[in-house]
Amino acid sequence: MTTTKATYRILVDLNGDRDFEDANEDISAYRKFVTWSLGAADPLDYVARAATSTLVLDNQDELFSPDSGSALSGFEPGAIVAYESVYDGGTIRHFIGEISRITPTPGEYLERECVVEVDGWLAQLNDEEVFIAVQEDKTYDEIVTEIIESSGASPPGAEGWYLGIPPLSKLGETTILGDPTDASMILETGTTVYEIVGDNWEKGVSIRKALDQVALMETGGLFLCLHVNRDGKMVGYDRHYPWTDQTSATDGTIDGNDIIDGEYLYGEDLLNSVTVAYNLRTVGDAVEVLAQPSDEYIKVGAGETKTVTLKYTSDEGVKIGGKDIVTPVASTDFTAWSIARFGVGTELTSSISMSVTEGSTSSKLEITNGATRPAHIFNLQLRGTKITDYGRSEAFSEDTDSVSTYNRRQKTIRMPVVNNATFAQDIADYIVYTSKDPRGDFRELDLWANKSTDLMEFVLNRTVGDRIDVSEGQTGLSNTEYFIVGEVHTVDESRLHEVTYILRAAPTDPVWILGETDFSELGNDTYLGV
Repeated sequence: MTTTKATYRILVDLNGDRDFEDANEDISAYRKFVTWSLGAADPLDYVARAATSTLVLDNQDELFSPDSGSALSGFEPGAIVAYESVYDGGTIRHFIGEISRITPTPGEYLERECVVEVDGWLAQLNDEEVFIAVQEDKTYDEIVTEIIESSGASPPGAEGWYLGIPPLSKLGETTILGDPTDASMILETGTTVYEIVGDNWEKGVSIRKALDQVALMETGGLFLCLHVNRDGKMVGYDRHYPWTDQTSATDGTIDGNDIIDGEYLYGEDLLNSVTVAYNLRTVGDAVEVLAQPSDEYIKVGAGETKTVTLKYTSDEGVKIGGKDIVTPVASTDFTAWSIARFGVGTELTSSISMSVTEGSTSSKLEITNGATRPAHIFNLQLRGTKITDYGRSEAFSEDTDSVSTYNRRQKTIRMPVVNNATFAQDIADYIVYTSKDPRGDFRELDLWANKSTDLMEFVLNRTVGDRIDVSEGQTGLSNTEYFIVGEVHTVDESRLHEVTYILRAAPTDPVWILGETDFSELGNDTYLGV
């Protein structure tokens, strides 16, 4: 191996001004070891894992022990960290995230180092519940945007002032008016307009799970849809990306001499019997009662505002969603009395005002009592348009020749947000069409960047979404194209740089895609693409 090396910069935003230009914010001199990952953990993932990193720092001076009097001010959970490489006159950003854990090694005679865990912003979305209105006639990118904007999560490194998006809503600290979508997302326009999405996201469905379901719907599980890139922005691909991105010539080539390890499997992804499970739903044509509180009345103190959540329910024994929720009308949808008995005391109905934040399976109701005495709200009801979910339906596809030759290799794909039988059948048919015959593929490749200047440039520049060409003699692969769907980097104290690429084979089947140049010539590429 040659000694080709890059310089690596470890940067931390100590004062929260969203840059790394202040004193002590370049902590590169203390780096002992760093590893970071971006993109998918598995070739078949359709939403990437949260970007993560482990950073080991020399802590002899106690700079990275937050409780020490010598600690760097601002080095604490939530601080933004970024990694960059400097090579051949150019600087490349590789990772950005927020510190989630700081673990100094105790004891005077041990390593005297500090282990720092850093997470990308997708980690913020794992536990927060999704709460958005039903999405109608929208593409996947519009739905993803709605989900992310509802979360209040902000990407590390975003600049500007965004109303209601912490920590970017601190006037006087980050004061440039900005658009959170522009700051945090680069989404290709989706290929399909989906009739209705989100009506069966019940309480407890996390934002991450909602994103998973939307991404699976768009890709059919065929390709990585959503990931966070090196700049901390969410990137989204449409279903046609694996075919329409034909940039392999510019993205790079790897041969067997470059590979130090890898995982190659033959026939691992063979599927010849596929079921796509989806949920048929219908939308009502009239306004009806969707929700009522379980208690007889709701008490609201004098001058008080109370927020309650009402879940949509049905007497039919089926799950329902709702849309076009009507703000409760006095005397029609509720009455209010000063005594906790209906019709007793002073009627306070006219003193009550309400506002609704509409969700897909429940709504948040803000009730304000303008009276000078407590009010008891009776007969409260929430009206809107009902969406009825009739439960699981299935589309099935099988290739009998493949089953006869290789035995049944089956899989069920659960797509609860899909509401279209034809679409579900197309997905099942296409997966069988492309997966019924065995093939061999690399799932992972390990490279040493330091081996040559070409490999160093390759590793520093190639990232998730790039299309590369791989040839390797022992497996018999020649000029086989793959997409990088994940990357894991490790740089040690001596600047030796190892990378593992998670790979997904580029499709080789010709398809016909309406309106796409080079893919819409009937008679040349004639298989109808999904």
